[in-house]
Amino acid sequence: MTKPAFGDVRAPRQWNETADKALVCEVGLLKHELDGCIYISVRLATKDDHEFCVFEMDGQRWVVDGLFGIHVDDIMACGEGVNSPDDAIAPQGDQPCCFAERLHVLLHRFKFGSIEYHDNQVFCGTTMSQSFDGTAVTFNLEKYIHQLKPLTVEKFRKTQPNERVTPREQSQLRGLLGALAWPSFQTQPHLAASVSLAQSATSSACISDLLDVNKTLRFAKESASTHLVIRSHGALHEVRFGMYCDASWATRPDGSSQGGWIIFVTNSEELNGTKPFPLTVIDWASKRLTRVCRSSLAAEAQTMAMAIDSLEWLKSMFALMIWPNQKPDN
Repeated sequence: MTKPAFGDVRAPRQWNETADKALVCEVGLLKHELDGCIYISVRLATKDDHEFCVFEMDGQRWVVDGLFGIHVDDIMACGEGVNSPDDAIAPQGDQPCCFAERLHVLLHRFKFGSIEYHDNQVFCGTTMSQSFDGTAVTFNLEKYIHQLKPLTVEKFRKTQPNERVTPREQSQLRGLLGALAWPSFQTQPHLAASVSLAQSATSSACISDLLDVNKTLRFAKESASTHLVIRSHGALHEVRFGMYCDASWATRPDGSSQGGWIIFVTNSEELNGTKPFPLTVIDWASKRLTRVCRSSLAAEAQTMAMAIDSLEWLKSMFALMIWPNQKPDN
């Protein structure tokens, strides 16, 4: 055999190497230093570009004009001046020099099954809708959540909440929790704690745990219309990051503690103002704290340390999408 076949354990790695080489060497994209699935398009800066977004590389001034995100063989892209198939133009010189030209090269490098330019798309099972003025993008898994089925518990067993579940029931419990974990990671922060705490009880689950997970599923369906909205908060130099965090001491079945946080984006004017404003939530977590805590204060401190670590990582991720020539430790 001269190339990997479907099912060959080497195939994913070799495909990724092929895609990566094509995106960097042929399309002319820069690779994000912290995330190997993000590729960045840059163009020469003009006098109209804000100084905050300009960076120097190879003795010239550049700005980012587009981003590409790759998930196996699915690609999501955004960039300047492309709203329809006709906007992707062939390179004027030997190498593509802007997002529209690089997109043209990419579309002719691989054979894509379909290419979508409209404001409502589905990516990895998540429905994405961009507002007409481009100031907000909404992500929702409402259809996916409503398709989930509750666990079947016989009527007489509901009267025995402390009875251990059967191996078959335990397998079904793990399956439903796995299905609920996807939206809790992707678009529904309000499910994160319930799913995490339920997962901690699967190894020694009782009938009451099955009933609790069914309650969580009902809550998920009732709140499925609460979507994740990424909003514009003005110019890039006005963006500010913040986070809320909290902990619950010794609340898990094994006596360990639960910690959680939400990281959001806003701008300096909203942050320093006196009026309420909508946050843009970009990251969240609710998980078991790795170290045993002897007090609520210890749980709070450990959670805050983890949350700040996540906050700093996200700030670096964001910065490297504006100035891709920088190093993460700078």
